[in-house]
Amino acid sequence: MNRMLFLAIFICASKLCAIGQTNRHIDKVTLDKNTVIRSSTNDKNEKSLEIINDRTGQTTNNIKYSDLESGLLVNHPLSWDVAHDSILFVIRTYSDQLGMTYTDLLTYNINTIKKLEPEDLRQYLFDNNRIAAKHIAPLFMYCLRIAYRADTLKGPVFFDIRSCNHDFFLYVYIHDDNSLEKWRFNWYPACFQQLSQGDIIKLHKMNQWEKVATYSISLTTPFKAFSQGGKEYILNNANEIYELNQNAKAVQLDKTKKTGKRNVIIVDKAHKKVRTIPQEKFDGSPELKTGKSILKASKPLIINQ
Repeated sequence: MNRMLFLAIFICASKLCAIGQTNRHIDKVTLDKNTVIRSSTNDKNEKSLEIINDRTGQTTNNIKYSDLESGLLVNHPLSWDVAHDSILFVIRTYSDQLGMTYTDLLTYNINTIKKLEPEDLRQYLFDNNRIAAKHIAPLFMYCLRIAYRADTLKGPVFFDIRSCNHDFFLYVYIHDDNSLEKWRFNWYPACFQQLSQGDIIKLHKMNQWEKVATYSISLTTPFKAFSQGGKEYILNNANEIYELNQNAKAVQLDKTKKTGKRNVIIVDKAHKKVRTIPQEKFDGSPELKTGKSILKASKPLIINQ
């Protein structure tokens, strides 16, 4: 199998085998229509996405990404989001034999994933048509500069994606510059709608990625980007919340005493709400798989301005 495509993605259909007992830590959950999707990282630093039936809590498929063995982003959690009730976007990171880190933006149809048998699903995930953007330019640029020491950048680099009805954004934090960049994916419309030949030509004349804002900020951990009430925020692993306001400023909100305990972010797409649950509570409760149980165990994220 071609290493540059999907070196070691392991797909396990729930009806064929059970999920292993290796400890894993949930880092993000999305409630979307009839589906619960959650990402996690286990003790071996393998990252996975679990597709779950919202009503029954039964796992439809568990997609494991274990192909980043070294490099700049080896410890970074999966970055992903759901758009238009059925489209799953994932940033896949992988490295070559020289340790160079690469990133691709993948797009899957959730309903297709649910229906396909393991062998057909494997072919679907390996298909080059799943790649919406090869070597994501804003991320690849910094990975390249750090790898080849083109300047003083050393990292780390943190990132996340956020999708909405008409826009798709990539957020990249560069530690050496203490800056958070916001990039728009201009080719996003082609991922979810049929375009005329003329529209495709117009789209391809645009830059694939366009930087739309830069925020001054200092972060020490990865983060998750989300929107609530028409505003943009990020929540990092230290439970610090920042508003990304219209004046290109990142304003820290609700400054509370640090407890050292992480919160898992739960994005309720159906009701356009964001909730949280302590990670230790989620990790220790394997029964929290249905949408109803997750809503009951979590709390709405109340942001104090």
